[in-house]
Amino acid sequence: MELLEPMPGSETLTPFLSAGIKMYHLGYQVKNIELALDWVKSNKGKVIVNPVPAIAFGCHRISFVMFRNGLLIELIEG
Repeated sequence: MELLEPMPGSETLTPFLSAGIKMYHLGYQVKNIELALDWVKSNKGKVIVNPVPAIAFGCHRISFVMFRNGLLIELIEG
């Protein structure tokens, strides 16, 4: 579970909070992020953020993908 708090002067969460959205994405741990991204693309998902180091998770990488229905998924390699 990831808890977010609006930072002073930041508007990033404002649209979500104003719309009453409490959860905006799901996270899944995957063993191989490239294979997971291949699966996403074959199921009409779009990579929003290419794999980057996940500082909070040590040496792992994360990526964000979105599906046509608006579902945002975070892939966490580990």
